[in-house]
Amino acid sequence: MKNLGTLFRYEIKKIWMRKLTWVATALLVVVCVVNASLFWWTGRGANGFQFTYTSEDGTEYSAFLTAYDQSTREGKNGSKLNGQVWDEDFFKVIHRSLPQVGENSFQLNSYLYLVDPTYFAPVDMVWTLGLDPDTVTAGEFYQARRELARSNLAGQELTAAETSHWEAQAKKIDEPFTYEYCKGAKYAIARLQSVAIILPFGIAAALCGVFSEERRDKTGPILFVASKSRFPLALAKTLAGSLTAGGIAAAAVATTIATELILLGGKLGFGTPIQLCEPQSGLTLSVGGALLTMSGLMVLYSVLCGGFVMLLSAIGNSTIALAISFLPGLAMIYMMAWGHPTGRWPDWLPYNLISSQSLYNGHMLGPLEIFQSGAMLYAVIAIVLLALCWLCWRRWAIAGR
Repeated sequence: MKNLGTLFRYEIKKIWMRKLTWVATALLVVVCVVNASLFWWTGRGANGFQFTYTSEDGTEYSAFLTAYDQSTREGKNGSKLNGQVWDEDFFKVIHRSLPQVGENSFQLNSYLYLVDPTYFAPVDMVWTLGLDPDTVTAGEFYQARRELARSNLAGQELTAAETSHWEAQAKKIDEPFTYEYCKGAKYAIARLQSVAIILPFGIAAALCGVFSEERRDKTGPILFVASKSRFPLALAKTLAGSLTAGGIAAAAVATTIATELILLGGKLGFGTPIQLCEPQSGLTLSVGGALLTMSGLMVLYSVLCGGFVMLLSAIGNSTIALAISFLPGLAMIYMMAWGHPTGRWPDWLPYNLISSQSLYNGHMLGPLEIFQSGAMLYAVIAIVLLALCWLCWRRWAIAGR
């Protein structure tokens, strides 16, 4: 074991000396950039809406705004409210600042886009809760949000223990909320679902030869002459593969977040309560905490994927490992697009767990919430797969040993 560090560095170099590893990582990063910026390019198209607002003095404002234009106007003034507490005084300021247009939501929407977008976020949230921006109070706002959260949980067929847990959690949510413009973080969280789907393909390409190279080069029996070298070498391989998988995942996540950060001018809103991003959520996390939790799950999931690929590599050759490793990713794409499996178990699949919908998923595994139980499941599966790599490599990959 004293040579473990040397063996580990050697295995890392072997992985990253393969052109396929660099190509797969580069393609994954490019896809993450395209995925994160897709809305900003498609939103510039001809599809949009003609907004018109007439002020009290008869001045008319009119403009055709694409989806990109609308989002840009929201973002330019969104951070002006950063640090403000959404209490009674805040909603009174909104009442004084908005034009009196009655129930004409189109006129108010047009005013927010064409004249002053400062209060777009709170007005949009008020509309989401089914309230009137002209008359809403802080008490009505928070009561409506709590009712929305309860309604969301009621539709999930929770057990009595789960219901009791989320009722207790609801009391821990600090109110009133302190606001930060969080659209960038909301977009980043939504994009992580796509990253979870494409990540296995990049990891499969990078790690498909970790255990199969000795079989291909027929150097296995030489490596296994000394029994003391067997386990340290296998451990070095699994550690190198796991670190590579985690590094690739971290690069994909960082690229996605950075792209959103650049497109939104640095406004990610990490400190805002998750309820101002997903009002029906019962989690006691900030937006940044939720994003960090999902990023951690992504890295853990990548280690699981790496363990699966390396296990196939230990059993067969790199070509077979690469081909079979694509199947879970393809299966996820199928289930997400067409399959729609029912029951509770799909909640822990990567495309559901690492997505916006997990922020308001009330299902639990024993006493553990969805993120906690998902992390535990992924860690256990990853450990089992990595342990099987050693057993299968020793049994099948090295002839006669």
